[in-house]
Amino acid sequence: MKNQESEEWTVARRRLPRLHDWLDSWENKIRLYDNMEIDTFVSKKIKEVRSAIESIQPLRGDEIADEHWTELIPILGLKVENPRSITLGHLFACIEALKENEDRIKVRICNFKMICLKKGMIVLNISIFTIFNFSYKRGLTL
Repeated sequence: MKNQESEEWTVARRRLPRLHDWLDSWENKIRLYDNMEIDTFVSKKIKEVRSAIESIQPLRGDEIADEHWTELIPILGLKVENPRSITLGHLFACIEALKENEDRIKVRICNFKMICLKKGMIVLNISIFTIFNFSYKRGLTL
């Protein structure tokens, strides 16, 4: 688990489904022959990690750029200076702050998505304008 926690978030966020699979394999290993789960340290840790993964899911999106992370870092109480140095372990450590500020974070992420969408629309408009301008100058019709 330490290896996963030390991974940079930019890498780890894409591997969360694999982490779920890894947790599933551990759950299968600790089951008794009659399919009853043992309430062990490992099973408690698995439940804790699954809950943490669900809490950090909203932070997975590509629309959260470095400048957006600078807004989220103080909300989460992260002790990092560079958003690129955030690890999965950092996010696991701030689960309580994430849960406490869930609505605030969701609003911010929604705003980030809108910014990303607006940027995409600007690029699309420029592309369409370029195509039409090129076609017009060449005497082509679309």
